[in-house]
Amino acid sequence: MPHRPLLIGLGGLVGALVRWAVLETVGSRPSLVTLALNLFGSLLIGWLVGRGLTSPSVWALVALGFCGGLTTFSSFAVDVADRLDQGHLASSSGLLLVTVGLSVLAAATGYRVGRWEYPPTAERI
Repeated sequence: MPHRPLLIGLGGLVGALVRWAVLETVGSRPSLVTLALNLFGSLLIGWLVGRGLTSPSVWALVALGFCGGLTTFSSFAVDVADRLDQGHLASSSGLLLVTVGLSVLAAATGYRVGRWEYPPTAERI
């Protein structure tokens, strides 16, 4: 699929711009905004899988591109590392557990909603 890199790039551009706009609009509490964006991306990918929208083009554009640009593991990792560096073991551990736990829960929720909206017996794209 020769156009796959273009789909990933286009989706990534849009996702990164959305993340930037949200961070600029909210301005404060970047750790909470990063958490919210990561949860939304997890929910969306779960929904895509639940709906069966996993064709190479959709996956490249939305999952790899848009969600890849929207979510940010690196900012999350820096937040955790910064808290550890400042000696805040409890808050860094809490952020780590909450982010990972809620992200998995968001993906599972998206999946369940996708399956509920579009039962597995229906034909998939």
